[in-house]
Amino acid sequence: MKKVEFLYISLLVLVGACNSNSHSNEDLTADTAHSQEQSAGNRDISPEKNQPQGADGSVQSIEENSEAAVRLGFEQAAKAFMESYRDGRFSEFVRYMHPAVVKAYGGPVPFIAQLKQTKNQDPQRYRKWETGQLEAFTAVRDDRGRVTGWYSVVPIKRWLEGAPEGEYQLQWLGGQSLDAKQFHFVDITDGDKGMIYRIMPDMRYLLESLDNKGIPRS
Repeated sequence: MKKVEFLYISLLVLVGACNSNSHSNEDLTADTAHSQEQSAGNRDISPEKNQPQGADGSVQSIEENSEAAVRLGFEQAAKAFMESYRDGRFSEFVRYMHPAVVKAYGGPVPFIAQLKQTKNQDPQRYRKWETGQLEAFTAVRDDRGRVTGWYSVVPIKRWLEGAPEGEYQLQWLGGQSLDAKQFHFVDITDGDKGMIYRIMPDMRYLLESLDNKGIPRS
């Protein structure tokens, strides 16, 4: 894949304010998660096998526990992803960017240099940054029912200096985890769906399932 093909997705993850969508202060934290069982090949990546007790003392199933842990992992990783860019901690930021994007820019060192340049040239100044809860989430399974990966959509909101609380810029992150331990993201706000699916092929099972809620879809 050519480096230029990643330019839009990678460098507009948290910058390029003119390409973000402005919104009123509507509720973006409603959970529209769907648990789908889709065929995605025969990769053998399974959830961690532990069965803790729930708040009522009942034993949670592996699936229930894994889903809750993965959802929390996505939310925590998206927050770290956003904050590391905001604070200029690019070495941390690139750990959350999808590896295919980092590789396309020649690896972490040249990619970090590009990120620094892009951020320094951004004329916009923000008074607040915020991630929301997962707007959508799914586990993708192979034809034997084994989980091969988890996918999510997460909103990021930013308020320009001087902007009222009800006016913010909105971007959407598409998240992927193949092992429930590492979480990676790409910007899907205005990106080419074909390009997104080349980076994360199974993201299509989530994006194509969404209703028309202003979330990018194919």
